[in-house]
Amino acid sequence: MSNFLSKMKFTWRLVGLTALPFVAFLLISVWGVVLQKYEEKSIAELMEANIILASTSSDLVNELQKERGMSAVFLNKGLDKSAIDAQRRQSNTALTPFRASLSFGRIGPESKRKAIEGIESLEGLRREVDAGLAVKENIQRYSQIISRLLDLGSAVANAPTTKGIGKVMTT
Repeated sequence: MSNFLSKMKFTWRLVGLTALPFVAFLLISVWGVVLQKYEEKSIAELMEANIILASTSSDLVNELQKERGMSAVFLNKGLDKSAIDAQRRQSNTALTPFRASLSFGRIGPESKRKAIEGIESLEGLRREVDAGLAVKENIQRYSQIISRLLDLGSAVANAPTTKGIGKVMTT
């Protein structure tokens, strides 16, 4: 080997000595860029799932707010049962995509648990409204469910984002 090196011109020896670290540097740099882009792609997928969750949550909150108000009017004998049933169907229509997005949304387990508990209590609340629940209790209980759903917005806002884009979108 030393015989081979001694026969090489100095220029080629110098090129050989500098090319190896340069190629290593180039490979490490490319690897770093690839890893960074992969991480950004993963965060973008997380953001997409959470944006869908925030949107479906917002739609459900909107319908539940209507249901809360209509239930109060119903309890005060200002609406008949068919009107409240129609609004409940609207709420249930919004509930289906919300449940689906909650299953793939990437938020903390505590936030998911609270939202699930809220929507699971909805059927019992509806039965109590039908049985003549007090108006004040009706408003408080619907508001608790709605509050749990609104808390998902904070969970989405605090999820990781790429270069702070999610923070801008949720404020």
